Amino acid sequence: MSNWQHNIRQVCNGTRTVDNQTKYRMMNVGIACIHLIFAFSFFSHGVMPMVWYNIGVIVFYLLHTFVFLPKEKYMFVFYSSIVEIVSYSAISSILFGWDWGFTMYTLAMIPASFYLTYALPGLKERISIPIITSIVTGASFILVRVACGRIEPNYQNFDTGNLQICLYYFNIIIAFVMLVLFSSLFALEINYMQRQLEMENRMLGEAANYDPLTRLLNRRCMNERLKEVLDQAEQQGQQFCIMLVDIDDFKKVNDTYGHDCGDEVLIAIANAIATDVREEDSVCRWGGEEILILIKAELDVARKVAERIRKDVMNTVVKQKDARVRVTLTIGVADYKKKQTIRAMIEEADRNMYYGKANGKNQVVTSHERLED
Repeated sequence: MSNWQHNIRQVCNGTRTVDNQTKYRMMNVGIACIHLIFAFSFFSHGVMPMVWYNIGVIVFYLLHTFVFLPKEKYMFVFYSSIVEIVSYSAISSILFGWDWGFTMYTLAMIPASFYLTYALPGLKERISIPIITSIVTGASFILVRVACGRIEPNYQNFDTGNLQICLYYFNIIIAFVMLVLFSSLFALEINYMQRQLEMENRMLGEAANYDPLTRLLNRRCMNERLKEVLDQAEQQGQQFCIMLVDIDDFKKVNDTYGHDCGDEVLIAIANAIATDVREEDSVCRWGGEEILILIKAELDVARKVAERIRKDVMNTVVKQKDARVRVTLTIGVADYKKKQTIRAMIEEADRNMYYGKANGKNQVVTSHERLED
């Protein structure tokens, strides 16, 4: 797939927007081409004033494209284009008559003005601009219609051949294309902005719910999940366990290899734990080097998960310059007992974890094992 096809697909999907320079250049070149067709049409029938008029308009839009747009004079281009289109439609209709269809362009400018002001920097909140523009173009349409009914066209007696009917349908088609084009661009712009808003909300959600270093849940988010699972346990009898994980001798890692290495160790452990738990379970950086894990299962399952985590972390190597750093974990596990609070469960897991610390570290300890000893 070519680059331009890829870009078009991204615009249609709402993952990319067309920049203002490209947008206005395409519009100006397109309008210049329309006037080039007008110039050739009038030249073929010997209407030289309109030939020179259209050549002047072509130069006008080429100046926009190559002089004013590179300088980002968007507002000047916007206002001057509206004046030109309204003026050309009015003058052409009065000179040739209403039936040539030149006034269709004034109606097509209404959605165009709303879209362009919406897309331009600094004008998105100024809804009065497209409203005023629409009123002006609508009033111009009505005034030209009245004028055409009272004033005889200047070029009514020359041999038009098929020119009149051809330009009438050409103008109708171009006006219709403009209506569809600007309405579509408006829809694509809204789609893009909606995607951007969703992305920003997602990023804000991540910032509010996740630890920036390890990408594990933060304490606030974990408290909410613990409350939810406790409600489910009380109402539906769903069993769950809490693990409190602590890195053995983590201060020694920081003192020996530096805090940057300590951060890398935390990230490696977080990744290992996230891989070992199921999607319905939750892992949180509880504080410092402590990690709290919520397992929605009974104690024997939770203990197996804890043992798998312990072994995987023990085999994990963090490279720091010429050193290969290994760490171990001590994990305290507590299962939910009827009427027990989350705080009581965390305290129980904490006691189990400190019991393991005091009895050799690098182990998983449950309340049953601690009490049996």
